[in-house]
Amino acid sequence: MFFWMGAMAASATEPTAVLGTVPKVEPGELSRVPNADAIVTRIWMPALDAGFVPQGLTVAGNHVLVAAYRSTSYRRSRGESRVFAVDMKSGDLVGEIRLPDDVGHPGGLASDRRGTLFVADRGKLYRIDLARALADGDARAAILGRADVDRGIGPSFLAWHNGHLWFGPYEKHGEPRLYRYPVAQVFPEDGAVYLTAADDVHSIPIDVRTQGAAFDAEGRLWLSQSGGDGGVVQRLDAETGDLLDLFTVAAGTEDLSFDDAGMLWSVSEAGSLRWRHWETYFPLIFSLDVGRLK
Repeated sequence: MFFWMGAMAASATEPTAVLGTVPKVEPGELSRVPNADAIVTRIWMPALDAGFVPQGLTVAGNHVLVAAYRSTSYRRSRGESRVFAVDMKSGDLVGEIRLPDDVGHPGGLASDRRGTLFVADRGKLYRIDLARALADGDARAAILGRADVDRGIGPSFLAWHNGHLWFGPYEKHGEPRLYRYPVAQVFPEDGAVYLTAADDVHSIPIDVRTQGAAFDAEGRLWLSQSGGDGGVVQRLDAETGDLLDLFTVAAGTEDLSFDDAGMLWSVSEAGSLRWRHWETYFPLIFSLDVGRLK
């Protein structure tokens, strides 16, 4: 596996338009980031002024869903959590969902593209009726299932692929792994479960600082790793964990998801009020044309 750390060089150009609402609190000037030439869409993360820190992300139809928790102090890593639904064409905020009270750091979102939203917070997973949650503005009345998870395996990030959930822990040290479980095993009809590493059907080694996971239309696995000093996205062999490609991206890059056109979406927490001391200022939802990554 490739071990990443350290700052990365920026691209020479930036796309011009940024959709959505410009934050009023400490807006700053957007940083030049690596692989800017591959960025197709840029959208301001909603609710930055309220102190929300973006984490999990998934695409559902024409919407990008971003989970976030409220914190303005680098010492505080949990808080009130919500999912913001953003129109990927206009950048408009079109919906907002309050997450259950025990969700304080929603590091992963995933959608089965059939109306179900999965939410990951270390030690737990939720299965939610997305349409009802958006209509009510509250996920608590739309919960379809909950699973307890051994915190040693996460889930800190999350991906759905072919009826399976893939997830793992965010770790700064050690030898973390990515685990795969059938959705029916995570959320059985006859009640709740407690998942451990021994229950998985497959796992692979992954790098430290992994923040997000996604599968493209060809079934290829992509992961992100990041911190305040830089970020990368990787393409891996989902069976072996072998590294196939690696590209530098913005510091603070979080969760990943592909849309129907094959664009890779993510969000950066660099520039949220919690991380306002970072050198990079790029609190944006953005899409990448993976064919243009260098």
